[in-house]
Parts: sequence; structure tokens; C-alpha cells
Amino acid sequence: NWPAVEVFSRLTGSWRVGPAGAYGLDLALAFQLFPLLGIKKKDWLSLIDDLRVMESAALDEINKKRKA
Repeated sequence: NWPAVEVFSRLTGSWRVGPAGAYGLDLALAFQLFPLLGIKKKDWLSLIDDLRVMESAALDEINKKRKA
């Protein structure tokens, strides 16, 4: 799970934001990070799945704080 954590931490400044607030990470940037971090191409799709889970959990927290 470490590669997902490492990529996610580097994407935290890359949220896509609209009038209602944050709605997702710019995962296109992840594909630029993968080679720099030595992540093999065969692992990219499963890593994107992991990032989506983390993104969803983060958005839940962001939205809780925004609604409070």
C-alpha cells in the first residue's frame, strides 16, 4: 500500500474544485509521478483503484467539515 500513500501525499495539492467545493483529485498527474517513483506500468491500474478509495475517504472528510 505504500506506493498509493506516497502518490496520494504528492497529489494533495491537486484537487479539482468547482462551485460546490472539491470533487476529486487530478489523477492525470499520478501518471506523471508513477515513473518518477519507480512504479512499474503493470501496477498502474491497481494503484489508480487504491487512489480512488483514498480520494473517496478524503472527500467524505472534506465534506463533513464543509457541512459543519
